[in-house]
Amino acid sequence: MTAGIAGTAGSGGRVLVDIDDTIIEVHGHAKQGAGFGYSGVRGLNAMLATVTTDQNAPVIVAQRLRKGSTGSPRGAARIVADALKTVRQLCAGEGRSVLLRADSAFYGRPTIAAALRAGADVSVTVRLTTNVKASESRKPKGLSTSATSSRKASTSARSPWTSTTKSSA
Repeated sequence: MTAGIAGTAGSGGRVLVDIDDTIIEVHGHAKQGAGFGYSGVRGLNAMLATVTTDQNAPVIVAQRLRKGSTGSPRGAARIVADALKTVRQLCAGEGRSVLLRADSAFYGRPTIAAALRAGADVSVTVRLTTNVKASESRKPKGLSTSATSSRKASTSARSPWTSTTKSSA
């Protein structure tokens, strides 16, 4: 497994770390920790961190199994720190940049701060609310790019999502 990630030293590409959670449905009445989470399904909440490079398929580098009613961001800062530490150890000496990708469930100070402390760039997909729009309009030119500045974003009621990322330019 480690040879697949670390064995691409000459590629110089970016390493993508993705964090997400999912509900694992359980059956029966005596399942410890099972509960109804965000999906309305009785189960356990699994948080996963995967790593991908331009030459490799995703590999799970960190995981936590939590009680079903746990909110998505609970414990995210720790799993991000653990996953990024593992990635740094696997890619030691390669000088590759690491990008943490997360969805809006992990859009909070503890998770983002953990990634920044570990030296990773961060990309968080957030809902395009009035606060996000106001923040985008106040930022200095060239600080970051977003879907709204690089291409026309959909503003319909059915699809009010955009992706804001940190730019290296």
